[in-house]
Amino acid sequence: MKKQSKASWNQLYVLLTFVAIIITLAIYFNKDFKQKLSENSAYTTAKVIDIEERFQKGLFIKYQYYVNGQHYTSYIHLPKKVHNIQVGDELELHYAVEKPEYNEVVFDNMSY
Repeated sequence: MKKQSKASWNQLYVLLTFVAIIITLAIYFNKDFKQKLSENSAYTTAKVIDIEERFQKGLFIKYQYYVNGQHYTSYIHLPKKVHNIQVGDELELHYAVEKPEYNEVVFDNMSY
């Protein structure tokens, strides 16, 4: 009976270690994302190429953009306040010059 209890504690320890690593990586990448966007960034135009409704998660837009001739595609959850976006619309996009896949759509300047 002690062996089974010890095995359960070991499994719990491994699980908690794994969760801690995932949280640490998420914090690091979020910080890296924000740092790269704030240090050396630029703006471009992205084109909406698809709108998806994901079950119980809302609307997501798929958009594409070009930086230095390189094609990028990304998704973003559509904020509830923005409801009039259609396929083919152009969006203002803020991206990190060093790592263009780090980007964020600028919804502030849009008419709702």
